Amino acid sequence: MLMRFFALLLACPLVSFGAMVPCIPVSETPVNPVVDCAALATFLEDEVMALSYTASVGASCFTIETTIYFDASGTASEWDANGNVLASFPYTVMESGGQCVLASTAATCAEQILAFNADESGIDMTLDGMVASMLPITCAVLGPELSSLETTAIPTGPAIADGEIEVTIASGTPNALSLAGQNGSSDYSFVLPGLLQGIAPGNYSVTATDADDCTSDALTLIVPYAQCCIGCGVYDADADGICDDSDNCTDRTASNYADPANGTCTFD
Repeated sequence: MLMRFFALLLACPLVSFGAMVPCIPVSETPVNPVVDCAALATFLEDEVMALSYTASVGASCFTIETTIYFDASGTASEWDANGNVLASFPYTVMESGGQCVLASTAATCAEQILAFNADESGIDMTLDGMVASMLPITCAVLGPELSSLETTAIPTGPAIADGEIEVTIASGTPNALSLAGQNGSSDYSFVLPGLLQGIAPGNYSVTATDADDCTSDALTLIVPYAQCCIGCGVYDADADGICDDSDNCTDRTASNYADPANGTCTFD
């Protein structure tokens, strides 16, 4: 049903989202007061929108969703989850009969009535009593992903910020890397590509962000310091200046006693 709904919206051009459907004449029913079509057109321009329509079949309801990109030159494209174009067609937002409509520029077909939703966060589209909603999507396609993080230079002391890390990017094109300090560690932000150095010992949650402000899933990173050996179970995961074998598991007066960020403790 959404294919018909959206096909009637814009699919009378040669390319459509679904099977071609007959054009339906524009209804000559009474119209609402004129709205600001320029505002609606500006809202759509260069915007990725989630198009959602709830349909009913018998006693069942289901929601159909797709992603539409309205570029600044008057072309709308349907995207898959990876941003690949499935179909595209010209469109225009114009006034018709005292209402704003979204119509094809390649054919004369039924016009989809447009109006801002209640809080003006998106647009409602109406045709033949059916309503679909379009809401902006900040990250319509998969954002950057990190595959691994590695400490390549260990800080020389508990309060010395001379550590370095290396990041391996699995996908996407991130332009920034952020380290959110855990257990009191400092925060860091780096421009990519660039040197990832000047990091103090600590426990970090690391994310990458691309030019569209899409953020990767977080990876954890422990930057130990040289006083504690690596690979022998003695390290300072929370950067409190005490190796974890002597505070986390044995010193019950320590503020970070049995802190799960330090690893697993074995109790008597």
